[in-house]
Amino acid sequence: PEDWSGYSVVKFDARIVEAAGDTVKFSMRLDDYEGVKEDRWVMQPFKATRQWRTFSMEIADRQLWNSDRNLVTREMDRLILYLPKPAEPLTMEFDNLRLE
Repeated sequence: PEDWSGYSVVKFDARIVEAAGDTVKFSMRLDDYEGVKEDRWVMQPFKATRQWRTFSMEIADRQLWNSDRNLVTREMDRLILYLPKPAEPLTMEFDNLRLE
């Protein structure tokens, strides 16, 4: 949904299926409508392992990168998962994306 104002956390489960190492760094980025125009966002780094793990990102009262305003959760535009460019093949699984 576009309006996330009734929620305070984004949660999801993730794991590595195939990778050269036992951990992989990745990030989640959230943009509201104005943030897309302003090129401002909220981002949080994570580290996945080969075991399923639940990750969470607080969204309430989060200040946007390089901005003095907070993320407007009633006007969300996109959620992006960033992975580093691996030197070896990499497969990850993401599941159970939810707002709480």
